[in-house]
Amino acid sequence: MTEEELLNNLREIEGTLRSNPVQTLIKRESDETRARFVSILNNLSVAINRLGNDQLRALAGKLSELDGQLTNGIEATRAVISRMNSAIEIVNTVSSVLSTVSLAVGLFI
Repeated sequence: MTEEELLNNLREIEGTLRSNPVQTLIKRESDETRARFVSILNNLSVAINRLGNDQLRALAGKLSELDGQLTNGIEATRAVISRMNSAIEIVNTVSSVLSTVSLAVGLFI
């Protein structure tokens, strides 16, 4: 996955997570799940900001190493969001992708 593809994919996921259908689903969840979702969404925004600041140029090798994990995680995230079955499943899947991204950009999640 290229730097631009990663950034575009993460921006797309962030937009979807901020959409009315996902927000409506999250609002029906427990305080704990809602708080975790907000935290994950904030971490995603931080990752996008860091990636958007040209930090990816120095991370191309690391992204290459993580290509499979990132691609699989983003595809899984899209599938989970499209099913809209479980807010916890969405949170867990996005969290997994962010954990992989953190290996490349140095986030502490």
